[in-house]
Amino acid sequence: LVDACRAIRATHEAIEAPVSTEPPQSIAWLTGGRSSSVQDLQSGLEDLSCDLRFGLLLAVLPSLGISIWFTHSYATGFTGVGTFFDVLALCLFVDVWRLAMHTSLLLAPSWTFPKRLSQDNADTPGLFKLTFLLSVAWLVALVLMKRHATGVGLTDPIKIHVLACLASYVFFFVSLVLATHYNAAIFKETLNFQPNALTATFLCMVWAISACMLLTATIFNATEPNTLGILAMVASILHAASTFSESVPGCIAMMLASTLMTSMFVLFSVHYAAEVRDAIA
Repeated sequence: LVDACRAIRATHEAIEAPVSTEPPQSIAWLTGGRSSSVQDLQSGLEDLSCDLRFGLLLAVLPSLGISIWFTHSYATGFTGVGTFFDVLALCLFVDVWRLAMHTSLLLAPSWTFPKRLSQDNADTPGLFKLTFLLSVAWLVALVLMKRHATGVGLTDPIKIHVLACLASYVFFFVSLVLATHYNAAIFKETLNFQPNALTATFLCMVWAISACMLLTATIFNATEPNTLGILAMVASILHAASTFSESVPGCIAMMLASTLMTSMFVLFSVHYAAEVRDAIA
């Protein structure tokens, strides 16, 4: 940020000065006085020194502590036209994710964010796996918090609702990334599935992800995860109809079968929503 401000100010100065080839020193205090250029940071996070990664981890702790304190002490949530939002819950969610990422970067930089990714790489960056596990942990913790909701602090129903929606968004998109990777790594490279079979396995994983989104919407009585789950199912219906049929009757039959399964999921999520929420409570 300091380097950016200096660059903006320098562009408005009329004095011509020789261009300096020295690297920026704005974060040199983290490395004990040693220079750290932006090019070094862009070359790969695994090349960062251990003390720099530890300094970046320490920089997250004050923000996380303030987020926890404010979230526990103040209520900033509001509702309107079916919309729930709490800015402190958003800050807490982001800070917890930053803490997890920087901790993983400190302990296993090559696993968290590899310097180079090639087509022959048989694994995804640990960043996605850790984010997936963190979203699942958030949802489990929020279910437990929902059982003991008191209306204040971290157990505020609005905060729980917002955190559940944020966790479901992250879970949905990261799950799609992991499904795409494992579909290619396991079913294509290991089991040698054909393109149509690969499409079928991927659609099955998308259906499973959509079912998890509907379950999340049922537990937390949220429309946002429900919308994402239904949209994913509708997209799966259209994709399956266009892939596995070569005629109009076959396309209609495939769409009817897929729509029937989607309707079954939606019916179960609506019919048993009250029973599920009562069981958790």
